[in-house]
Amino acid sequence: MQEIIARHQEMAIKSYLRILPHAAHMDFAQFMTAYFQLMQRQSTETTLLINAGLTNTLIKTFRTV
Repeated sequence: MQEIIARHQEMAIKSYLRILPHAAHMDFAQFMTAYFQLMQRQSTETTLLINAGLTNTLIKTFRTV
């Protein structure tokens, strides 16, 4: 189950990154802003994962992507 959740998180982040403006270069601040905007949009889902003790899944997904 954890692997399915991790894959879903990875796919969500990757598809969000694909719709970002295609600037020639995206600096770290822009990337992190985009990431936290996604997390804000998925706050309910993220809270559920944290409450279920799956914080490491969120961290692993962030590192992977």
